[in-house]
Amino acid sequence: MGLMSDNSVFTILSTTDQPSLFQIARLARLTVASPALLLDVLDGLRAGELRIAMYCAEAVEKISRMKVGILTGYETEILTNFAMSGFTEVKGPLALVVPRLNLSDALKRNAVSLMFDCLTDDSSVMRERVFMALTQVSQTDVTVMDRIVPLLNSRVENGDRGEKARARDLLSKLSGRAGSRGHSVAHT
Repeated sequence: MGLMSDNSVFTILSTTDQPSLFQIARLARLTVASPALLLDVLDGLRAGELRIAMYCAEAVEKISRMKVGILTGYETEILTNFAMSGFTEVKGPLALVVPRLNLSDALKRNAVSLMFDCLTDDSSVMRERVFMALTQVSQTDVTVMDRIVPLLNSRVENGDRGEKARARDLLSKLSGRAGSRGHSVAHT
């Protein structure tokens, strides 16, 4: 299709200077209804224009919540965009997609490694999204849980008030899962 086709991602997102969450949600709904638009959305991730790439990443995240199955076959492309993008505004939403994808063990290990690397990012929003994604992954992967729990506990002890609250919330989501596997998820 390409970015310049009628009813494309570019057309939908360029109707105003600042596409609203409504427009991003509309793009996600249109893509779920007409999966051929997914190619435009994925093209948009690579757009040289941050605004388009960022909103396409947000649309992919919404699509993954609505109907993750239409992303089947595009896992490698999504992970490549996550790895190669220089924009935290693109990486953050794509990090949230990772736990929803049906990944091979090798792709999952690669994605988890990339996400742990993102925990040093300057953007607090990026770090929070990655912590959320890694927490989801850790619910089915004990090795990730073993790595993420100490980091979350450290945030409870050393983070600012917001970081502490979010870390406690994520730890509470893990506590039932960890207890059933013999792990301790301590937090104060």
